[in-house]
Amino acid sequence: AQTVAYGLGIDISQIIVTSSSTDKVPNCSMTGGSGTSETCCAAALDATKKLQDALVPYRKAKPDAKWFDLITDAFNDGINLSITGYFHGSGEGPFSYFIYGAS
Repeated sequence: AQTVAYGLGIDISQIIVTSSSTDKVPNCSMTGGSGTSETCCAAALDATKKLQDALVPYRKAKPDAKWFDLITDAFNDGINLSITGYFHGSGEGPFSYFIYGAS
């Protein structure tokens, strides 16, 4: 939640965290350890970057708009707000596996 709030530049109170499930978001198999947190955060940041890029025209049109107003305008214009992020490590070391994240 903190990573997504940071990536979107919004307050953490605007982030809703739900349980992970492959019927909602592509997901990897079970993992463990702190490496999972780091790779999931990297994938989530990738997703927030894609969402921020999609909102650029709305930020330019309304530079002082609140988050809710930006996403409402984008939604009403038919912009896909369901974004997936992706992270893959260098292929060496502890982060040499694929992971998905969503925002």
